[in-house]
Amino acid sequence: LFAGRNGSFTTMDVNPSMAVWGTADHIVGPIQEIPRFRPPGSFDGVILNGVLGYGVDDPAEMRRTVEAIHAVLKPGGLLAVGWNVDMHADPGSLGLYGGLFAPCDTSPWGRRLTFDSETHVYDFLTRSPN
Repeated sequence: LFAGRNGSFTTMDVNPSMAVWGTADHIVGPIQEIPRFRPPGSFDGVILNGVLGYGVDDPAEMRRTVEAIHAVLKPGGLLAVGWNVDMHADPGSLGLYGGLFAPCDTSPWGRRLTFDSETHVYDFLTRSPN
């Protein structure tokens, strides 16, 4: 997905010991606070994986997470959300994306990528302009 791109990459984790696995531009902090660390519209894409259901469990906190990502993602930017169907309800059915993101019809994997005999799912969304 990133081959041939000359951009920069940022990683983020609330656990300081995870910085060893991050990029040189790693942020230590909760994802809900990403707007404290980066200005509005500073990312073309965000991969949110291993967060919903793994520390961000409450639907209100999930929505707060999605709102924070919306703030730092450029309009039209791609959001890939990795989640597990056995950990919580479908994020879309929880209303997490309403008004902020729409299903992405242009990703190479469609709107949703599932795996045979796995509970992990990736949803691909596009940031709304508002």
